[in-house]
Amino acid sequence: MNSKKIRRSFSAAAESYDRHNAIQTAVARRLIDFLPANRQFKSILEIGCGTGIYTKMLVDKFPGSRIYSLDISPEMVNRARQHIRHENMIWLVEDAREVILEEKVSLVTGSTTVHWVNPLDELFANLNRQLYNRGQLIVNVMLRGTLTELHELRRRVAPDKFKSPLLPTRGQVLHRLDGSKLKILKVDEVEIVQEYDSAPQFLDALNEQGVAHCSEGQSIHFSRGELKELVDLYEKEFSTDKGVAATYRILELQAVKNG
Repeated sequence: MNSKKIRRSFSAAAESYDRHNAIQTAVARRLIDFLPANRQFKSILEIGCGTGIYTKMLVDKFPGSRIYSLDISPEMVNRARQHIRHENMIWLVEDAREVILEEKVSLVTGSTTVHWVNPLDELFANLNRQLYNRGQLIVNVMLRGTLTELHELRRRVAPDKFKSPLLPTRGQVLHRLDGSKLKILKVDEVEIVQEYDSAPQFLDALNEQGVAHCSEGQSIHFSRGELKELVDLYEKEFSTDKGVAATYRILELQAVKNG
């Protein structure tokens, strides 16, 4: 995925992002619970801080840690800085594939960000370089199969405009991580079904978070007729008692640097 396109998309969505952050919050809470219990980290690098949803959880859990919080979008970093106060916080507008910290850290972590980075080999190799020996990488990744309902309907409604989603598979992520010389300690894969009030509200949420515009292969605009057909089918086939459902597939992983 093109980093410049991703930067533009998320920067444009910085002000509206938090109006639809239920799934990001739920996934971030899972990742906080996935971190080792009763362990403190002297220094932490957070990649892809966004508006600070996961950042705030890190500050609350590790108040004594120095936290480097990074995002490729300056607007996202500015939004996060507005509502997070921590005396040992360092904000960085950087590409996680290229960042070089002033010190090694004992934890690299990030929620719902790794799947936007390509190539993963470069990302994991650079994160390895930022870690102390025995330092840990603990992240989650959205996998192929996320938003499967939407992608299936897009394929049916406008097959000539459909391209396969570019999210990585579990095997691709683990293969790239293994190649970085980080030793995998723990892997969990979960499926989360998020409910939205309606299909239009769901599509608006994707749009206002920048997701609809930064996924290559999904940026072709639908006609009004195609969009209406998609919305009607979504509400017919994926309705719930509370609205409509969308599925997210999440990989949670923990790895350690050896040497």
